[in-house]
Amino acid sequence: MNANDNHPRGNMQQPVTSWLHPRIYVLMIAFTAWFALAIWNFAGSGIVNYLLFVVSGFMFVTVTLTLILSRVGHSGAPAQRKALSLRAWARWDYDTRTGRLSGAQAAAQILLPLAAAAVGMTVIGFIFRFAGHAVT
Repeated sequence: MNANDNHPRGNMQQPVTSWLHPRIYVLMIAFTAWFALAIWNFAGSGIVNYLLFVVSGFMFVTVTLTLILSRVGHSGAPAQRKALSLRAWARWDYDTRTGRLSGAQAAAQILLPLAAAAVGMTVIGFIFRFAGHAVT
């Protein structure tokens, strides 16, 4: 029995990777920065600004650690990774601990929660500001 018999796309030999495309990291950083800016819609006086500063600091640390970990532990040709387009990477299989996904599915599962949080916080912040509420 061939390992590709149960592959959803047929019996083709599909390239497999366990690294994320560099643009996925860029999008992760962009959505996190968007979220961090969106939470400042709730800025006001008093302790709120302090708490927003602390939350923004945690986000900065999270992004920094993600970037550091993305550079560690991957042996292989970095030039080859940079030369591969995002579209080509999305067609590859992405190997996870629980199984394989297509690169596009993996990117969607990684980026969708960040994008939803950023968009949602922006909408909530605008509603909060336009409703005329002031944080005290």
